[in-house]
Amino acid sequence: MATNKSSQPTSNDQSQMTVDDAFKNAVDHFNVERYTEADKLCTAIIQAVPNHIDAINLLGIIAQKVNRHDLAIEQFQKAINIDNAKTLLYYNLGTSLYPLGRKDEAVKVLKIALEMEPGNSQISSYLNGILNDFISKPEISDPQNKEKKVLQQGISFHQ
Repeated sequence: MATNKSSQPTSNDQSQMTVDDAFKNAVDHFNVERYTEADKLCTAIIQAVPNHIDAINLLGIIAQKVNRHDLAIEQFQKAINIDNAKTLLYYNLGTSLYPLGRKDEAVKVLKIALEMEPGNSQISSYLNGILNDFISKPEISDPQNKEKKVLQQGISFHQ
């Protein structure tokens, strides 16, 4: 997705910079775990370019890193609403749904991601981990547990 090259202020203590520069700086901050600074830059980018999918995704990842999966889910869903053809967004959404105990939703979203990229080992590994969790920790009220075991066996055989 193309980004706006116009100059936009990114914070009170920084000079004017392009959206691309601001996003690069946000990624740099993120990579050294300066999440607050990365968050501020992404927020400024989204104020300038509301559908900047990379900044929205990075906000979601930042939220994951600080264990705010509820906020991460909002960001990833927003990004998917903008561009539903990016596998990474579905993977990121699934990895935020699962820690909140929303296992069924996580499996559904991760299956979408795996359909988009069938050979992606990261997605299949995470999905297998969730399915193994279903099998090893079946919920007493879960009448579909047998179906989940069969699904897990099918995935294992497929791999």
